[in-house]
Amino acid sequence: MAVVPHCSGDGSGVTDWISNVSRTPPASGADPRPWLTPIASGNDRLLTFLHEATHNWCFNSAVVHAQMYVAGRAELNAMAYLVLQDDPDPVRRAAPGKASPTLMLQLLGQAARATVGDPRPRLGRTVRAVRDQLGLHIHDDVLRLEVVNELFRPLAEGLALFAEYDAVSRFASRAWSPLPLAVAWNFGGRERFAAQAERGFIEPFSTTMIASQLLYDARLSERAVTTKAALLRAPFRGTGGGYLPGYLAVKSMWRNLFRQEARLYGESDIVLTYVRNFFFEDLELAAELLAPPTDNCVVSANRLLGRFSARMAEFFDATPADLTAFEDALDGAGPAESAGMLRTPGRHREARRLIQERIDDFQSSPAARISDFALHHAVDSLNSLMALRQFVTIMSADVEVDERGTVTWQGHEVLTVDPDDLVHPGVGAHTLDILLGMSGQQTLSRVAAISRGDDLHSVTVVLGLPDQKKALRDSLSASFAAREQRESMARNLRFTADAIVAGDRGLRMNRDHVRGHLRLVVDRLYQDIALRYSSGPDAMDRCGELMADDGLRPLLGSAETLRQAALLGLAASLNSYRDELENQFRRRGLDLPALLTTLNRRWEQHGFPPRVHESPGKREVLVPFL
Repeated sequence: MAVVPHCSGDGSGVTDWISNVSRTPPASGADPRPWLTPIASGNDRLLTFLHEATHNWCFNSAVVHAQMYVAGRAELNAMAYLVLQDDPDPVRRAAPGKASPTLMLQLLGQAARATVGDPRPRLGRTVRAVRDQLGLHIHDDVLRLEVVNELFRPLAEGLALFAEYDAVSRFASRAWSPLPLAVAWNFGGRERFAAQAERGFIEPFSTTMIASQLLYDARLSERAVTTKAALLRAPFRGTGGGYLPGYLAVKSMWRNLFRQEARLYGESDIVLTYVRNFFFEDLELAAELLAPPTDNCVVSANRLLGRFSARMAEFFDATPADLTAFEDALDGAGPAESAGMLRTPGRHREARRLIQERIDDFQSSPAARISDFALHHAVDSLNSLMALRQFVTIMSADVEVDERGTVTWQGHEVLTVDPDDLVHPGVGAHTLDILLGMSGQQTLSRVAAISRGDDLHSVTVVLGLPDQKKALRDSLSASFAAREQRESMARNLRFTADAIVAGDRGLRMNRDHVRGHLRLVVDRLYQDIALRYSSGPDAMDRCGELMADDGLRPLLGSAETLRQAALLGLAASLNSYRDELENQFRRRGLDLPALLTTLNRRWEQHGFPPRVHESPGKREVLVPFL
């Protein structure tokens, strides 16, 4: 299915799309102790955390939930396809050498029938026709997943990078993403909160200030400048992971909004939230993805491409009034149904109805009637994966548990399990997963889950509202799966379907045709958005070609100019006053006016990136694109 993990900008974290498992390892090793106090001090991977937490937040959405159900539908059909396989030829089975894909499927089918029974006698002469139909539907669903993954991957990376390097909230903000609170409570430490309380700050200002302080230190670090400079010279195409085209596309979307209303430059966190919801909560695209599978995967692929392209174009019809309506809904001051999403409530409700209808059809499909086992396998996998999607697994560590419930890591006592938190008591080697709640009722919760294999030892709520702790513990006790288990379930959910497509030459040819066309369409789509603010169509085409392999390096002329442009963008995200930016450059022995002159020359030569906007006033403000 080519549903691949999404990685942080520096490569130290990873989030799997289907399972939504995130990993953000600390630099100094998997030390769980910073996370086992109510107000954690975190570690030096704040920007990695922001990247992976943004992925987790995006992937816990209508579009990705629809992908999960399509993956489950493909697996259900694949299991039914297997049990309808012909019996393997004994002669071919005994032949030496590597088995053909056809023989492998026959052997898998034989093994499946031995476990769940043989439905072929019930189907009689229709077995082959039913099996062929299932094969086409599996292929259709596998291609749908690839199409949506290719379309959304650059956007997902762009949003995560924007969260790392740009997004901020201000005291005037009325609604936030989950990120500022998560940053403060998981990285701020008790001392910062105590200091703010002594100064008389109240919520939400105290949390906002702590998050801002942490971002200030992280974004102005040499590590941040280095990783952002690496991003700016990444390939400008999907084969490079989609990082740079996605990031520049999100920057263009932000620019489109703050050029209409200046406050949105300084409240970029709400823009991040709006862009995330505009695309990842697009119920009409989710409903299209869940439409019944067809015999022609090209038709399905084109429908999804057309739907996503139209949504991209619609974004630039959005106005600050739409974003204000969205903000009102988040703040509880306005109707929530499709607020600011350029959708009438009626269209929104109809899409929701279609989604539910198509999920219900999943459980009454021909494949479900062929094999109860296949249905229960697919449904159980989906339910297990859905239960923990709102949590980021911030880390996992190998620990020891003794008979008193004392948990040690590398000889250090890190936790004593309360008897009320025990699920399956045990002693010896276990795995400790630290889960952070990122959405819904789980927002701001932090949980320590200890397990061994399939057995959950205990669930300890380290941070959470008192009246929600028991419900949170009970929910996780019933549905918990360790990080490695969830990753394995996600792989298994798509393994058989992939194998069936790989084993059929005709299906492979169709898949390869769609893939080749898809990459060209996606690259062009993101190029048009990312380079929207170039000097014109000719510059857009010329810069797109120059950036293909080495990103902005050919446009900016040198690695040093690119690095200073990265610094300028990071510093401006925190404070855009020219005098403050010049101070930041002087502290590093750099000359900001010289950089601005160089960037203007590059604009005149290439037509991208846009000039740094200089806003006059008592204190001049600089607004860089990068």
